[in-house]
Amino acid sequence: RQTLESFIVPKYLSHIRQKLFEKSIHTYSSNYKDIKIGEYIGRIFNLSRNMTEIFQVSISSILPTAISSIAIASYFLVKNPSIGIIVTLSIVISGFLLYFMIDKISNMSKNREKYWLKMSEKISDRFNNLMNIYLNNQTAGEINKNNSEEDYHTQLLIDQSSASKKLVMSLFSIS
Repeated sequence: RQTLESFIVPKYLSHIRQKLFEKSIHTYSSNYKDIKIGEYIGRIFNLSRNMTEIFQVSISSILPTAISSIAIASYFLVKNPSIGIIVTLSIVISGFLLYFMIDKISNMSKNREKYWLKMSEKISDRFNNLMNIYLNNQTAGEINKNNSEEDYHTQLLIDQSSASKKLVMSLFSIS
């Protein structure tokens, strides 16, 4: 399984990035406008990485877990209906919990990614304006701004990770 993943995942990631780049080139060829390069590159890399992670988790965890859960529930429904009903109910409750919590965690992720893209663009702007920063003696101020933005992003990531951990712990307690 890992050998197959180590072959498929990099190719999938490359394919996604190639398609995103190709689509971008074609889109702006007929409707040209200046784009924020830092933000745009960040979006391409984040989107491709996220799609790859979703693909990888789906293939390596979600699909096998779903198949084995259904098999176990089916087995117990046939062999011992009382236990089978309990197992089936725990699967259904887990499904509802996933359905409702995934939306919350996805929104947290979306907000964090939006902030990261803005932060990336600001970093790009700072590097593009480095001479002005030096000339106006704003080095310390720019470093402080960057550190503050980085701290906020870190907190967003901690909050998202905490929500994910709570979901996993809830699922463990149900099963």
